[in-house]
Amino acid sequence: MRKTLSRSAHKLHMENNHPTGPLAMKRKIILTGRQLQVIMLVVNGYSNRDLAQTLGISEHTAKAHLTNIYGKLGAHNRLELVLIAVQERLF
Repeated sequence: MRKTLSRSAHKLHMENNHPTGPLAMKRKIILTGRQLQVIMLVVNGYSNRDLAQTLGISEHTAKAHLTNIYGKLGAHNRLELVLIAVQERLF
């Protein structure tokens, strides 16, 4: 399962130091099913350790998933990730 998000998911991040040009606004973001699972768990307050145990992965892999998600969505931390998830209605 993949979900495509508009560039508006980056609004919060772009307002904080990122230019908004026509090319930036056309970019689409694709999240994998696993990434959406991770986001849902983070929104529900799961720690990295909880993520790992719930998904049957190592804590290192959970952190890698989060790093990839932050990069795709332009989030710098869990709070920004949750705000973007709520704004984009990912759950």
